Amino acid sequence: YNSLNRAELLKIVIAGKYASMTANGADCFKDIDPNAWYAPYACFAKNKGIVKGYGDDTFRPDQKITIAEALKITMVTYGFAYNETQNPWYSDLMLKAEEYQFIPYQINTGDQILNRGQMADLLTRVIKYLDGSLDDYLNLYVNFRLKVKEALSQGLDKNDRFKEELKTYETQLLDSYLDKEIADKLIKQEYERSKIDVN
Repeated sequence: YNSLNRAELLKIVIAGKYASMTANGADCFKDIDPNAWYAPYACFAKNKGIVKGYGDDTFRPDQKITIAEALKITMVTYGFAYNETQNPWYSDLMLKAEEYQFIPYQINTGDQILNRGQMADLLTRVIKYLDGSLDDYLNLYVNFRLKVKEALSQGLDKNDRFKEELKTYETQLLDSYLDKEIADKLIKQEYERSKIDVN
């Protein structure tokens, strides 16, 4: 999976939470072009207290996002509190995220760069926690990973029957990822963004 930058992650999280969004201006950080596709999301998030940016009044939209930054943006957006006065600033955040089981597998430190698959897993965990189905999601995910690991150890990854069963598990995981309305919204946004990026 490819990594995400700060602007991409912010847009996905904000769009997933807020059906409609109104930003007060698009000139909220000195390194953001007011005409950039992500400017309204960054300004909306700043106005809501979701992001503060850096001490030099920059947002650094193109910078790859770490798990700590992604957790902060996601958890604050969805109303989870943490103490950021500790050193490093994300110590309590990581503890809370671990307690809630929000941290995706294969994440070891707060400064680790987040990839797209981990972002999907993180956002899913938060949404599933809020609707009370996180345990079901995690059980399905763990069963899927164990099944793949066992199959690979037996060399079954080339077997057609296994491939079909793997596809079924993947479909179940994707179906449990986000409800259809949110998934459709994210797909539409990515499509609209791709049109802007191409023009």
